[in-house]
Order: sequence, then structure tokens, then C-alpha cells
Amino acid sequence: MALYHQGGLIEIQQQWKCNFDSLKVEKKCFPTFTFNLLQSGSDELSPGINYRFAEKYSVNGKKYRTLTKIYGFRFIVAINGKGRQFDIVNLFVAIGSGLGYMIIGEIICGFVFARFHKYSTEYRQVKSTGLKLRHVRDPPSPTANSTIAHAVVKNIRQSQGTV
Repeated sequence: MALYHQGGLIEIQQQWKCNFDSLKVEKKCFPTFTFNLLQSGSDELSPGINYRFAEKYSVNGKKYRTLTKIYGFRFIVAINGKGRQFDIVNLFVAIGSGLGYMIIGEIICGFVFARFHKYSTEYRQVKSTGLKLRHVRDPPSPTANSTIAHAVVKNIRQSQGTV
């Protein structure tokens, strides 16, 4: 009853959860409502919602003032939701963008490796001519070469006869 006499602050939450991928002919989406009482007239520190205003007037030259206090309700409306629908066009745009970024990354890494790496001359030579692989009957220990770059450089130098 205190809410009725002294007013209150009420929150109305409207939640939408819609999936537009359903196979139904009619795609209906209805919200759910939640009501929360944030402040009521039974609060001791600041009961209810009220507003005061003064009305000034004069009668026969005598000034009067009427102070009015109004109680009421204040509504806070919060609307949130999620609507989703699969779109094949957006899927292919995302895949194409990802491939584009991968190609740009390969170009940048190739440029950095060809210009600034310790074995940049060998890398450029292999990149332009290709690498000839030969079959080794007795392969050396896999730990004989510390890195793949060392193995590639060694293979190039052996094929050129500079080792």
C-alpha cells in the first residue's frame, strides 16, 4: 500500500531473443517482460517518488503560495535483445577476407625474409629457381642440422658444388 500512497521507481526490462532461421512460414518473435521494483514507498531514507512545486498567486493584493507535493511512479524501460539469421553471403565475405589477410601476411613475411634475414640471398635464389630435392639413401641424423634454414642452405650449396 505504501507504493500506492508514496510512489515508486519501477524498472521494465524487455528481452528479445529471435532466431530468424526457423523453417516456419511465419516468423514470430515475441519479447519477455521482467518488472523490478527499484524503490518503493517503504524505504526509510528516501520513500517513494515525489515532486514538489509551488504555485504563487495574489488575492486582493495579498500574496499566497501553495506548495504541492505529488507522488507517483517513475518507469525505467530497458530494451535489449538478440536477433540472428545465417547469411551465406556474409560467410563467404568473411572467408574471402581471411584468405586475403593470409596472402598479405605471406607477402610481408616473404619480403622481410628476402631482405633482412641472414640467408636472404639463398632464399631469393630458391624462390626464383625452385629447390631440387634429391633422395638420400642413408639420411643423416635429424639433429645434425640445427634448423631447416641450415638444411636448405646446405642443399643449395651442394647442388651448386660450392661446399
